[in-house]
Amino acid sequence: MEVEERLALNPNQPRAEALNRFTGMTTSGRFHRVKDQYQLLTEDFGLPWEGKMEIGIEAWKRQRNQLGHGSADGELELDDLFDKARLAGAINVLCACAIGHEGPIALSLIEDLFVRMKPRSS
Repeated sequence: MEVEERLALNPNQPRAEALNRFTGMTTSGRFHRVKDQYQLLTEDFGLPWEGKMEIGIEAWKRQRNQLGHGSADGELELDDLFDKARLAGAINVLCACAIGHEGPIALSLIEDLFVRMKPRSS
């Protein structure tokens, strides 16, 4: 039985909705992991990955895992502060690239880490 038929029989069934979503994810040729989408954006903007933009996704994974799996205890540690600076910096860099900024921009101010944005070719 096709997904559409299952949904037609019971459109409120959560499992049918989840199956439809999963089928769509696996049959389309697009990236679905956040890391893949982030890295694709980074490459598209011509930003350096190793040692630079990759720190943003690594920070996101650590912070997301703590919150998503309930291991965040509410106490802010030094590593959390670095992660939050890296996350904010990565978002700022991507936003600046999207609006056409060129030149250096901070990736992590507390680490004095910068990336240089290249002019986009049209």
